[in-house]
Amino acid sequence: MRFILRGQVLNLEKDDVTKAVRGASPGAIRKYGVKLNGKEYPIKQVVGAVTGLPSAEFTAHDAYRILKKLGFDIEVYD
Repeated sequence: MRFILRGQVLNLEKDDVTKAVRGASPGAIRKYGVKLNGKEYPIKQVVGAVTGLPSAEFTAHDAYRILKKLGFDIEVYD
């Protein structure tokens, strides 16, 4: 699927996302998380891993939109 994130055109598939975090330790989840490879990750960590962008370069809303469009279930933590 094609996405535009902060002016950068990305072509991502669901497998790209799961491969990008394989072996990575999950960071602390503030509000939104996604389960990948049996672990819960913060959505911004996941999108940062697959795009190579620092998490400060995009919002949680951007990450949420991309992961939902790829078919991931996002968990909401309070």
